[in-house]
This record gives sequence, C-alpha cells and structure tokens, in this order.
Amino acid sequence: TSQPTATASPTNTPTETDTPLPTATPDPEQPSPTPGIAYDLAALLAEAQTAYATGNYSDAAELAEAISATDPNYETVSVRTILGDSLAAQARNYYNAMQPAAGNRIVGQMEALGIPTGDLAYERTVGEVYLNAMSNIGISFPQAISALERLLSFGQGRYYQQATDLLYRQYVGYGDALAFDPNYGYCPAVAQYQNALRIYSSGDANGKLSQAEMMCAQATPQGGDPSATGTTDGVAPIGVPGS
Repeated sequence: TSQPTATASPTNTPTETDTPLPTATPDPEQPSPTPGIAYDLAALLAEAQTAYATGNYSDAAELAEAISATDPNYETVSVRTILGDSLAAQARNYYNAMQPAAGNRIVGQMEALGIPTGDLAYERTVGEVYLNAMSNIGISFPQAISALERLLSFGQGRYYQQATDLLYRQYVGYGDALAFDPNYGYCPAVAQYQNALRIYSSGDANGKLSQAEMMCAQATPQGGDPSATGTTDGVAPIGVPGS
C-alpha cells in the first residue's frame, strides 16, 4: 500500500566546457549616449591667443565665442578682447581687399555682440555708399553719378581712384545716351561731356564734346532753344543748372 517517494530531478550544473550565452554588443553606428564633455577652457583660450597672434583671426574669433558660450564668466576680459580684436582685424582685411559687403557684415556682428566698432563705423558708412554706387552702374546714369559724387565727397580713400574713373565713364555714357535719344539729342549731351572733362581733361570726351556742340548748333534755330542750355521738357540733366 505504500507509494514510491518522489525524488528531485537532477539540476544541470554548468561546467567549464559549457558555451556561455552571447551578450549584446553595441552597434558601432549607434553609439551609446555619453555624459557632457568638460572643455579645457584654459587650453582653448591659449589656442585662441595663438591663432590671433599668427593672423588666423577667424579661428581666434570662433574659439573666443566657443569659450564664452561654454562659460560666460570665464576670463571675460581676455576672451572679450580676443573676440573684439579678431573681428575688427577681419573687417579691416575685407575693407583693404575692397570687399566692403563682407566688412560691413563683420561690423554688424560686432554691434550685435556689443563690441565697440570705433573707426570701423565710418568704414561701413563709406562702404555702403560705394555698394550703392556699384549697384547703379549700368542701371541708371543719374543715380550712379549721384552716388559716385557722394562717395568722392568723403575725400581721398580706398575707393577714390576707382570712383573717379567710374564717374568720368558715367558722364560720357550719359552724354552718349542723351545724344542718341530722339527725345533729348546733342544739346543736353554737351553738359555731360563737359562734366567728364572737368574730371579728366583728356580722353574720348574731347571729341564727343566737339561733335555734340557742332550738332547742337546746327539743330538750334536762331533765337535760341531751351534745349541748348541742356534742358529738355523743363527737366535739367545732372550737371546742368536747375538740376
């Protein structure tokens, strides 16, 4: 009548020869998140100072900005000095290279950061007048002439010679446009050729003026014609009294 006693099943005890289950390995294309990196700000500042000293102003400015973004309170005087000097040097290099648009962009950046611009504010003003004149070359003789005359009013400078040459060509071109326009003719063209000769006493304006004066005299009846004074329909071209 007695029942057999249940015995426990033997357990599988691993031995040294058992193969362990494989463990998950990180996907090299999906790196695990890393904690925040602690930057060596002292090393970055030294690198920025070296970059500035060797003329790498763009790198120096970027490093100074990176330091300020990481810790706005770190060596603020030194960082601010490197940043301001580097941006100013970049702007001057652009102006000296006759690239006022790029220089103006840097000066605007300095103002946005609250960095004093000093004499660069004047450079930007003159650069804007220069760019305005260039944008009107080939578009409008009166507007180009007006902008070039304003540019020359700043006196001798980096744009002076180019502006003088361009103004001469604009006066001659304006005279040609008037001479061959049936609505105007040679008489108002005379004044523009004369304006050109006040800039340079030689050049093709000489011959053009002589021809315009001759053609104007032939076209003007005795007793005078308002167009002989350089006016047309009551509007005086640039350089003519009343304009």
